Amino acid sequence: MSNRLPSQASSSPWPTQSNRTRSRSTATAKFPKPIDSSNNGFDFHIYYMHNVPSEMKYARELHERIRREFPELRIYKFWEKPIGPHPSAMFEVNTFTPHQTGAFFSWLTVHRGPCSLISFLPSHSAHHLFPIRCLYLPLLYRGNRSSNY
Repeated sequence: MSNRLPSQASSSPWPTQSNRTRSRSTATAKFPKPIDSSNNGFDFHIYYMHNVPSEMKYARELHERIRREFPELRIYKFWEKPIGPHPSAMFEVNTFTPHQTGAFFSWLTVHRGPCSLISFLPSHSAHHLFPIRCLYLPLLYRGNRSSNY
């Protein structure tokens, strides 16, 4: 069976069926260059407002749940107040493969609660720093927050 793409677009508005008999894409197991996963593939920073007791409680429980549900990931210390350049209290999680990155990101999107998420390549350089998705990054000085974030 050929792995070539069709040369003409389908007139159907529906997606074409993928070749489900084919093995899994190598992109789920190994990051493309220049991403170097020798230390880790992606950093996930999970932020919360330390001066809001309910957010701190939720973030602490989320940290523990991640520790238990994703033992293969590197989970850093739970910071109870802003540290270094971070605008809010946070903790960090590292993934090592594209599969882990996708699974963790989709899981966190559902379970993040009031927490914010920024993810990026670990080099922290201007060339490699980019948010994948900023779900809700709280501002230090803000008015009333809507529940529709």
